[in-house]
Formats: sequence, C-alpha cells, structure tokens
Amino acid sequence: MSCWCAKQIIPRTSSVSTSWRKQESKFEGIELGDKILELLESKVKSEPQRIGHFIDLAHYYFVNDRMDEAVKMFVLAEDITRVPLNFDGPGFAGKDKMSPDEIALEQRLRREDESRLIKEIDKHRSFANKDTRGFRMKLREAETTPAKAT
Repeated sequence: MSCWCAKQIIPRTSSVSTSWRKQESKFEGIELGDKILELLESKVKSEPQRIGHFIDLAHYYFVNDRMDEAVKMFVLAEDITRVPLNFDGPGFAGKDKMSPDEIALEQRLRREDESRLIKEIDKHRSFANKDTRGFRMKLREAETTPAKAT
C-alpha cells in the first residue's frame, strides 16, 4: 500500500489550479528542521522539569543522526526523574499560585512521562530501519560512566 500524498488527490491531468505551487516558493530558504529544533530546545529551556520535552528533543536528534546529543537528552531525562517536581522552580508559577487540581495534573503528567521515557529509550535501542549500534554503545557508556561533578 502506498502512502497518501497530493499526487493521489490531484492527478497530473487534472485541470485544478496549481496556484498552491507558487505558495510553496514563499518558504524557500527556510529550514523547517531548524524551526523544529528551535521549538524543542526552547521547550526544554522554558520547562526544564518536563521530561517529555527532553524525550522529544532526544528523538529529534536521534532521527537526524546526532547520536551524542540524543543520548545526552535521554540521560538528562533520566536524571530529572530522580528529582521531585519543584512547583516553585522553573517552568511553574509557584506552588502557592497553583490549585490542588493543577498540582495533581502535573504529578500525573510526570508519572506518564517517566513511563514513556523507559519505552522511548527501549524503542530507540532497536529503531526500525536504522543502524542503532552507535546509539546503543553511547547510551551504555553514558549509563555506566559516573556523572562528573560540575
């Protein structure tokens, strides 16, 4: 089964206007990957306690063959799981400004992200159609090397 694409909707012999092709030219010179990377990095900086942002950035690095950075993000995410949420810390308005429901929601999201992290790391160890030997080696090395004091 082939994937869905514009060619299947608008056959070449169609008399449909092709003005959409001209619109595409507005985006020449813009690297979409750079915009995605900027967004992911800004999320990590603005909400450094949210594990999901680190997972998403790690995945972006992984699919773009930036294995060192992918491993670093996964390891940072694992480190964050060991630290309780600080509602007075970065990414939050302050515990006194949050309702009990908001706090409960953030705690639930943290548990879901912790569960997702384990699954994502396992998925990336044997990612379909990608040679993951280098990733696995770097991850194993990062997991067995004691953290350096900073």
